[in-house]
Amino acid sequence: MDNLSIFFANAWKWKCGLPEDDLPIMGKSKLGNHRSFEELQLSEYPKEFEEIHILANNRMIMGSFRYGYVNRQDLNSYNTANEAHKRINKYQLDGNLEHLIDAYNMVRLEFLTARRKGGSIISIDDGEHATKKIQ
Repeated sequence: MDNLSIFFANAWKWKCGLPEDDLPIMGKSKLGNHRSFEELQLSEYPKEFEEIHILANNRMIMGSFRYGYVNRQDLNSYNTANEAHKRINKYQLDGNLEHLIDAYNMVRLEFLTARRKGGSIISIDDGEHATKKIQ
């Protein structure tokens, strides 16, 4: 049994908080104790991912004092995608991580605007991670 089969066999149990099955791996052994889905998900990311999220949230809170709450702003008149590019370019010039935090917030605002306009998430391969194309 390959790892993918093991994952799918236990995925619904992980999500529901039920104990996982010990499944044979290629008929030779059984799986031991595994971390829960949530533990695996959180422990595999670098601490800096949490740090940028906290810093970005703090910047958004400060922005609400300057510009008002995001939900009360007309984000349609603001080109957040272009602003994200500008901030990334600034970061590339001076290395100031604050520009990346701002770019991250611009992407979040762009996502919010797109979702409100009915945008949807469609899982696609970007052509770089798989060789087989789905027609």
